[in-house]
Amino acid sequence: MAFTAALASSATAAVTAEEAKALGATLTEFGAEKTGNADGSIPPYSAEAAKIAPPSGSDPAKGVLPNPFADDKPLFTITQQNMAQYAKSLDEGAQTLLKRWPDFKINVYKTRRTTTYPDWVLKNTVANATRASLVNVGGDGVQGAYGGIPFPIPKSGLEVLWNHLLSWQPLATELTVDGYMVDGAGMVTELNVSNTYFETQYYNPDKTALEGAYNMMKASTIAPPRSVGEINVVWYSGDYKKIDQKAWVYSPGQRRVRLAPEFAYDTPAAPYGGVLFYDEIYMFSGRPDRFDWKLIGKKELYVPYNTYDLYNGSADKTFGPQHLNMDRVRYELHRVWEVEATLKPGARHAMSRRKFYFDEDSWKILATVGYDQAGQTYRIGNQYCAQIYDPKTPFLDCSFAIYDLAKNQYMLTPQYGDRGGIKHVAPLRSPSETTAAGMQGGGVR
Repeated sequence: MAFTAALASSATAAVTAEEAKALGATLTEFGAEKTGNADGSIPPYSAEAAKIAPPSGSDPAKGVLPNPFADDKPLFTITQQNMAQYAKSLDEGAQTLLKRWPDFKINVYKTRRTTTYPDWVLKNTVANATRASLVNVGGDGVQGAYGGIPFPIPKSGLEVLWNHLLSWQPLATELTVDGYMVDGAGMVTELNVSNTYFETQYYNPDKTALEGAYNMMKASTIAPPRSVGEINVVWYSGDYKKIDQKAWVYSPGQRRVRLAPEFAYDTPAAPYGGVLFYDEIYMFSGRPDRFDWKLIGKKELYVPYNTYDLYNGSADKTFGPQHLNMDRVRYELHRVWEVEATLKPGARHAMSRRKFYFDEDSWKILATVGYDQAGQTYRIGNQYCAQIYDPKTPFLDCSFAIYDLAKNQYMLTPQYGDRGGIKHVAPLRSPSETTAAGMQGGGVR
């Protein structure tokens, strides 16, 4: 495989103008390899082929997103019995789950490169290549980038991570977030359900530079009954030296807003039964300063992709007693960037080491593995993404699962089938909506 970037681990500067000429030539404007792989199982990228015409019956505004590839059949299935044959294309997490559960399987389908970007995002991405750089000790911030992938030709693990954190999303989106946990006895429990608003100011087409947080989330809880009326607001910063991650909680019982500094790092998320750490949201969220990030390289792996059937499934069709119903999870062969994060000396975190696999087209993390302090595989995560084929603004949206092998539990969120709430483009709300003062004023109980 032809790798496309040098792998220096400590670089913080943008690439040269000469290096950036690869964008739009041998690389796509967003930094992926244009060509397919040697045996043709990964096709060349085509912006036209990536577009998905909404199939009959679709209505993204109402949360109806039929599988546009419903006629596809699995090319083959990987099981505990034949996994050795495919080992080089399976990450450690997939191999662990195959070995742990005899009925776990991976259905592999034809690879479809369905990531799309608006033209203005592509233009910004090309410009970012020669102007963006990491800032602060540890690279927990980005400067010079706006409205596109910041490092389309990455030279370090942190640059790849920031490509994930700043991957393409419309300015304002909404959905109903439903989360589930399955415990060691196989019991499925619906957890927190919230109407959630996301605001990604990094992709505001009316601006040219980021001011403040790159992403803000406001979640208004509608279930379970004991939590109805609770509101959470979280800000994620593009430069943690200037603006730290901020979180607030409005409690309807007390009718007050309090800061929630615990909404970070490896604090177990109480609304998700403690299975999820706050920095595992969408595989990684928040400040990366407790780890050293090393770019390993690129490889071809079987990863979840175009997972429309998981989006559309109700809880009874989605969850098995030990793992997701793998008949509803589509895997494809894709090129991914491999990054390893090692806990810094003196830093505290439940995981001593983590591995991440980033899709070369969308820059989303699709798989992760976490190791405990003894170096044993401890946590496994996957992200399940599909193109929201909005006719005006297509984008990629994802749900994610975390398996806690020590507790023998797993969780998935968002889960869409029971709530009909896929993420959709929404009007931009008032700036006060995502502030502590706005939470106080908006509390209804």
